[in-house]
Amino acid sequence: MKADRNTFARRSEQELLQRLAPLGDVEGVRDYLFLNREGVILARKPDSAYDEETAGALARHMTQAGEILRLLANHEGDERVFDFHFKGTLLVAWELGETYLVAQCREDANPAIVRMTVNVIKDELRRNKRLRGYLARRSHEGPVLGEQDVGSERYRHVMALMQE
Repeated sequence: MKADRNTFARRSEQELLQRLAPLGDVEGVRDYLFLNREGVILARKPDSAYDEETAGALARHMTQAGEILRLLANHEGDERVFDFHFKGTLLVAWELGETYLVAQCREDANPAIVRMTVNVIKDELRRNKRLRGYLARRSHEGPVLGEQDVGSERYRHVMALMQE
Protein backbone atom coordinates (compact mmCIF):
# COMPACT_ATOMS: atom_id res chain seq x y z
CA MET A 1 0.00 0.00 0.00
CA LYS A 2 1.40 3.38 -1.04
CA ALA A 3 1.61 5.99 1.75
CA ASP A 4 -0.16 9.26 1.08
CA ARG A 5 2.36 12.14 1.00
CA ASN A 6 -0.16 14.57 2.52
CA THR A 7 -0.78 12.23 5.44
CA PHE A 8 2.96 11.99 6.06
CA ALA A 9 3.32 15.80 5.88
CA ARG A 10 0.40 16.35 8.26
CA ARG A 11 1.82 13.81 10.72
CA SER A 12 5.23 15.53 10.61
CA GLU A 13 3.59 18.92 11.07
CA GLN A 14 1.63 17.63 14.07
CA GLU A 15 4.80 16.17 15.58
CA LEU A 16 6.61 19.46 15.03
CA LEU A 17 3.79 21.39 16.72
CA GLN A 18 3.91 18.98 19.66
CA ARG A 19 7.67 19.47 20.03
CA LEU A 20 7.32 23.28 19.87
CA ALA A 21 4.34 23.48 22.27
CA PRO A 22 6.42 23.82 25.49
CA LEU A 23 7.75 27.15 24.19
CA GLY A 24 4.21 28.55 24.17
CA ASP A 25 3.79 27.47 27.79
CA VAL A 26 6.74 29.53 29.04
CA GLU A 27 5.58 32.58 30.94
CA GLY A 28 6.22 35.68 28.88
CA VAL A 29 6.32 33.97 25.46
CA ARG A 30 3.55 35.52 23.39
CA ASP A 31 4.12 33.80 20.07
CA TYR A 32 6.58 31.72 18.09
CA LEU A 33 7.36 30.83 14.48
CA PHE A 34 9.43 27.99 13.03
CA LEU A 35 10.87 29.01 9.64
CA ASN A 36 13.09 27.70 6.91
CA ARG A 37 15.98 29.77 5.49
CA GLU A 38 13.74 31.24 2.78
CA GLY A 39 11.33 32.68 5.33
CA VAL A 40 8.59 30.10 4.81
CA ILE A 41 6.67 29.34 8.00
CA LEU A 42 6.86 25.61 8.76
CA ALA A 43 4.94 25.85 12.03
CA ARG A 44 3.62 28.50 14.35
CA LYS A 45 1.87 28.77 17.67
CA PRO A 46 -1.64 27.37 17.15
CA ASP A 47 -3.32 30.36 18.82
CA SER A 48 -0.99 32.89 17.20
CA ALA A 49 -2.05 36.51 17.43
CA TYR A 50 -0.53 37.23 14.02
CA ASP A 51 -2.62 37.19 10.88
CA GLU A 52 -1.10 35.40 7.87
CA GLU A 53 0.25 38.56 6.26
CA THR A 54 1.95 39.84 9.43
CA ALA A 55 3.38 36.42 10.29
CA GLY A 56 4.75 36.08 6.75
CA ALA A 57 6.37 39.52 6.86
CA LEU A 58 7.94 38.79 10.25
CA ALA A 59 9.21 35.45 8.95
CA ARG A 60 10.85 37.04 5.91
CA HIS A 61 12.47 39.82 7.93
CA MET A 62 13.79 37.50 10.63
CA THR A 63 15.32 35.14 8.09
CA GLN A 64 16.90 38.06 6.27
CA ALA A 65 18.41 39.26 9.54
CA GLY A 66 19.58 35.74 10.33
CA GLU A 67 21.19 35.27 6.94
CA ILE A 68 22.97 38.63 7.18
CA LEU A 69 24.20 37.85 10.69
CA ARG A 70 25.31 34.40 9.53
CA LEU A 71 27.51 36.07 6.92
CA LEU A 72 29.01 38.43 9.50
CA ALA A 73 29.59 35.95 12.26
CA ASN A 74 32.56 33.66 12.09
CA HIS A 75 30.98 31.45 14.69
CA GLU A 76 31.43 27.70 14.48
CA GLY A 77 29.60 26.85 17.72
CA ASP A 78 26.43 24.84 18.00
CA GLU A 79 24.13 27.67 19.04
CA ARG A 80 23.55 30.84 17.09
CA VAL A 81 21.08 33.15 18.77
CA PHE A 82 20.18 36.72 17.98
CA ASP A 83 17.65 38.99 19.58
CA PHE A 84 16.01 42.33 19.04
CA HIS A 85 14.82 44.42 21.96
CA PHE A 86 11.93 46.81 21.54
CA LYS A 87 9.99 48.68 24.16
CA GLY A 88 7.62 46.10 25.60
CA THR A 89 8.77 43.14 23.53
CA LEU A 90 11.75 40.96 22.76
CA LEU A 91 12.26 38.90 19.60
CA VAL A 92 14.69 36.02 20.05
CA ALA A 93 15.72 33.81 17.13
CA TRP A 94 17.75 30.64 17.10
CA GLU A 95 19.43 29.33 13.98
CA LEU A 96 18.79 25.59 14.05
CA GLY A 97 20.55 24.09 11.07
CA GLU A 98 18.41 24.95 8.07
CA THR A 99 15.68 26.58 10.14
CA TYR A 100 15.03 29.44 12.53
CA LEU A 101 12.90 29.38 15.65
CA VAL A 102 11.64 32.85 16.53
CA ALA A 103 9.97 33.65 19.85
CA GLN A 104 8.19 36.90 20.62
CA CYS A 105 8.42 37.53 24.36
CA ARG A 106 7.20 40.17 26.74
CA GLU A 107 9.87 42.45 28.11
CA ASP A 108 9.58 40.75 31.52
CA ALA A 109 10.07 37.20 30.18
CA ASN A 110 12.93 35.23 31.68
CA PRO A 111 15.37 34.70 28.78
CA ALA A 112 17.15 31.87 30.62
CA ILE A 113 13.92 29.86 30.90
CA VAL A 114 13.12 30.53 27.25
CA ARG A 115 16.61 29.38 26.17
CA MET A 116 16.44 26.26 28.33
CA THR A 117 13.08 25.39 26.81
CA VAL A 118 14.49 25.80 23.31
CA ASN A 119 17.41 23.53 24.24
CA VAL A 120 14.91 20.85 25.28
CA ILE A 121 13.03 21.34 22.00
CA LYS A 122 16.28 20.97 20.03
CA ASP A 123 17.02 17.70 21.84
CA GLU A 124 13.52 16.43 21.06
CA LEU A 125 13.92 17.33 17.38
CA ARG A 126 17.29 15.55 17.22
CA ARG A 127 15.76 12.36 18.62
CA ASN A 128 12.88 12.29 16.15
CA LYS A 129 13.79 10.63 12.83
CA ARG A 130 11.24 12.62 10.86
CA LEU A 131 12.16 15.98 12.35
CA ARG A 132 15.94 15.86 12.83
CA GLY A 133 16.51 17.07 9.27
CA TYR A 134 15.44 20.54 10.37
CA LEU A 135 18.58 20.72 12.52
CA ALA A 136 21.02 19.46 9.88
CA ARG A 137 23.48 22.05 8.65
CA ARG A 138 24.22 22.14 4.99
CA SER A 139 27.33 23.83 3.72
CA HIS A 140 26.71 27.23 2.23
CA GLU A 141 29.43 28.46 -0.07
CA GLY A 142 27.92 31.88 -0.30
CA PRO A 143 24.84 33.84 0.54
CA VAL A 144 21.51 32.09 0.12
CA LEU A 145 20.34 34.34 -2.69
CA GLY A 146 18.86 33.24 -5.98
CA GLU A 147 18.43 34.92 -9.34
CA GLN A 148 15.11 36.37 -8.25
CA ASP A 149 16.92 38.24 -5.44
CA VAL A 150 19.31 40.19 -7.69
CA GLY A 151 18.56 43.86 -7.27
CA SER A 152 16.44 43.35 -4.15
CA GLU A 153 17.09 45.18 -0.91
CA ARG A 154 18.34 41.94 0.66
CA TYR A 155 20.78 41.46 -2.21
CA ARG A 156 22.16 44.99 -1.81
CA HIS A 157 22.64 44.49 1.96
CA VAL A 158 24.43 41.17 1.53
CA MET A 159 26.68 42.44 -1.27
CA ALA A 160 27.61 45.52 0.78
CA LEU A 161 28.52 43.33 3.75
CA MET A 162 30.62 41.00 1.61
CA GLN A 163 32.64 43.92 0.21
CA GLU A 164 33.68 45.18 3.65
